[in-house]
Amino acid sequence: MTKQEYTEILNAISTVEENEKHLCKRYCELNPADRERREHDRDILIFGLMRARFEIERRFKKEV
Repeated sequence: MTKQEYTEILNAISTVEENEKHLCKRYCELNPADRERREHDRDILIFGLMRARFEIERRFKKEV
């Protein structure tokens, strides 16, 4: 994996995280009664992305 590919993958994960935060915020504004469930879903998704990022870093950081 090249350094550019590595950076692009990490940037893609960051973009998905930021999009999810934005979508969650907007959803909660439109559906305040469902805020707790939606924020919980957001947290699970972001946690999964964070774990994926750490695993990618663990496997490939030494190579780039």
